[in-house]
Amino acid sequence: MFNALVLTVSAQEWRELPGAEAKVAAEQVMDAVKKVKSLDRKFEQVKKSPMTTTPTVSTGKMHYESPDVMIWTYETPYSFSMEIRGDKMTARKDGQVMQLGSKQQMGLKSMMKMIVGMSSGSTLFDDRSFEWKMSEGDDGYKVDMKPKNKNVKRMFSKVVLFFEKKSKNIKSLELTESDGSVTTIKFKE
Repeated sequence: MFNALVLTVSAQEWRELPGAEAKVAAEQVMDAVKKVKSLDRKFEQVKKSPMTTTPTVSTGKMHYESPDVMIWTYETPYSFSMEIRGDKMTARKDGQVMQLGSKQQMGLKSMMKMIVGMSSGSTLFDDRSFEWKMSEGDDGYKVDMKPKNKNVKRMFSKVVLFFEKKSKNIKSLELTESDGSVTTIKFKE
């Protein structure tokens, strides 16, 4: 009974915002996102796959510089980084530049461009790129996004972003892949 009470109290309840309210909240988030010139955050990533019984946990750092630089570095359980500067992408494993196949590079580049676009605000609430709906909770906003872009749609069936209510900074994101795998990334200050 105590566990049920704790779970009920700690669970976030979301209220979907109607059109006009969603638009105002989206504009507030966009204004905050566009003001960010650079950002460094640590993250923890948990991937749950229908193919495995144990989730994969990774940690690392993310560096963003406006308008189009993103460096995503995994530190544990392996050393791997992806760097995107404009249209150029570089992947490194154990400090060595990796040669990626065209399909693998296209997939990683699509994912990184999506993250850069969301970080800069250019694709965050773009009706041409995503169908989106926004919800409000006690301490934040949740944006449910369904990709329209065919390259992104092949990789992800859904993207969910969570923003802090006061600062409008991103707290976490969930990426649901077409095979049912779910990757949750939680950012730390």
